[in-house]
Amino acid sequence: PFACVDALVDADEFGFGGLCPPLKEQDPIVSVLKCNLEDLANGSVKRAVVKRTVLEEGKEIEDEKEFSVNIPAGSADGMAITFPQQGNHASGCKPSDVVFVVSMEPHKKFTIEGSNLVYKADISLVEALTDCTVSVPMLDGRTLALPCNEVIYPDYEKKFDGEGLLLKDGSHGNLLLRFNIEFPTFISGEKREILRRLL
Repeated sequence: PFACVDALVDADEFGFGGLCPPLKEQDPIVSVLKCNLEDLANGSVKRAVVKRTVLEEGKEIEDEKEFSVNIPAGSADGMAITFPQQGNHASGCKPSDVVFVVSMEPHKKFTIEGSNLVYKADISLVEALTDCTVSVPMLDGRTLALPCNEVIYPDYEKKFDGEGLLLKDGSHGNLLLRFNIEFPTFISGEKREILRRLL
């Protein structure tokens, strides 16, 4: 037994044994995965097909593989989701990874600032100067009726705590309500006099 061990050691010293050379690394296959804001906020599962090269009987052939990509709730734009060694296969190389990069499509009503949701509400000048309630259709299906009893002026912002995006620690960002005040294009002389007396 000891002679066999010595023989193996000697063979390794002369280059006849030992470890195989490491496999070459291949660049990953990177694919953009388009998602809407609801997908990122609530979580979703997306299906995507990736073209790749695989080995079959020692030959490289073109292949397509479908992936089921889990988008966890609270995901962010630009996040990368990796499927290790599911990409290209080539002789003498380590199979490459497949990487899906999340790309958020623009939302009709909301924008994102960090973990905060920003909603732009259209209100009239009368609503800006008197009490009003703004209805906000949230990403989770709720509709919030938000009272705005103060005077609203250009660039005014109102914050509602905990109604923003989900964070990793389980907490939420905030909802920021911003306003687009619609001014009338014409006011009669009589109404102007009334406004002067009131204001």
